Amino acid sequence: MSLKKNDENILIRIAIIENKDLLPLYEEEKAHIIRVLEATNYNKVRALKILDIPRTTLWRKIKKYDIIESLG
Repeated sequence: MSLKKNDENILIRIAIIENKDLLPLYEEEKAHIIRVLEATNYNKVRALKILDIPRTTLWRKIKKYDIIESLG
């Protein structure tokens, strides 16, 4: 018995919910940007080189995800 596409999608969603390590892409992206910024001591020039994205894209994502520089 083969699964219908909708049934397959439901099973995938259940698997994602049960595995809390899997996050939506935007949350993974935000977490990765924060990790890179922290690793570069919030040096945006170094961060954008590591992320391999244009400066304007980094600034837009910082604003979109409301990322603020850690003070400690």
